[in-house]
Amino acid sequence: MADTDRGYLIIQVSTAGKGLPIEGAHITVSKTEENERETVERVLLTDRNGQTETLTLPAPSRENSQTPSGTDNYSTYKIQTEKEGYYPVENLEVPIFGGKTTIQPVALIPLPLGYTASPIIIDDKEPQDL
Repeated sequence: MADTDRGYLIIQVSTAGKGLPIEGAHITVSKTEENERETVERVLLTDRNGQTETLTLPAPSRENSQTPSGTDNYSTYKIQTEKEGYYPVENLEVPIFGGKTTIQPVALIPLPLGYTASPIIIDDKEPQDL
């Protein structure tokens, strides 16, 4: 299904637990196409409030949500978040709906001194235990 509409995304990055905003987190938003090729949509940094600017992203038409067509009425994107001194996080399959704004929280966990780490991967289509 073609993405004929636009959806909006704001990413809010904070520390895990305390919820303090993280300024200067490096964010990469990408989309995996049907041919498994990944396309980077935007690369940006968080502001002093730990928030990105509002991104405008392709999404399926809102009209698709009104009829049962057996196809998804949203597009999915991958969000990679990195900041020196923290474990990197990958949010997979973040849904973006036409005409709607999604606010995606990302909690970064500090690294022990002198360590590097592999990304923490979160699949947003799977339920999360909180």
